[in-house]
Amino acid sequence: MRYKLLKYRELVDNFSNVIDLKDGIYKCCEETGKSTYFYYVKLASGAKTKDYVLVSRNIEDDGFAQKALERVGESAVGDEIIVCPMPQNGYYFSSIILAPSTFHSYFKGILDKSREDLVLCLPIHRCEFSGRESAAEFIEMRRQIPDLDWRRAVYPKIKLRFSNPVTQGGTGGSEVVVSYSILLDEIENLNGVSLGFVEIVNYKDEVLEIISPSSNVFVLIRNRDDNTRESVQKNAVFEFVQSFIFD
Repeated sequence: MRYKLLKYRELVDNFSNVIDLKDGIYKCCEETGKSTYFYYVKLASGAKTKDYVLVSRNIEDDGFAQKALERVGESAVGDEIIVCPMPQNGYYFSSIILAPSTFHSYFKGILDKSREDLVLCLPIHRCEFSGRESAAEFIEMRRQIPDLDWRRAVYPKIKLRFSNPVTQGGTGGSEVVVSYSILLDEIENLNGVSLGFVEIVNYKDEVLEIISPSSNVFVLIRNRDDNTRESVQKNAVFEFVQSFIFD
């Protein structure tokens, strides 16, 4: 396989303030009206390696970027995303996603001939992505997460299916990606609605169904298995859901 790789000269020609951080890693900057984007690029070091880019918005942290790129530089990236563990760091990221060029648009329009094997390195909290997303789903999820902000709160991946005849709300049988706050609202709305339900899929693709046969009483069913049916009080259901979503 012949890789189409970036060259140092291309970075200098297209970005301001290109700085050599050693070991094949370069920092480039892009100023916009409201933000500064820092691109940390690790150029391929051999015939079978690829280029890697780590991007941050308004946060310049050379040490973190170097550690992250050194960690992933030898990982084999094919046509799908992969998830690697992250070393301990000040942003509390547990993992890093490696995404091939078909999953991101960095350097499109300026380095089209050289970005074919440019791998995006995206630091994440593990519950934010499953690592099994298609390119379309990955791109759509990134629109909902401020993933270039290394100081962001945790944005867990939550797919929701629900029906509530009292509020007349529901997803029509389909799963939709929602925020944690919306999920909590729908569980609150379900309280005592005997003909309603909430079904949650977490980043591990585990399923939790919640029904509420009477006020302040909830029933949990795991992975659509009635043998797991468990009745809990209202306070306990929120604690369980938090663990189910974030752990």
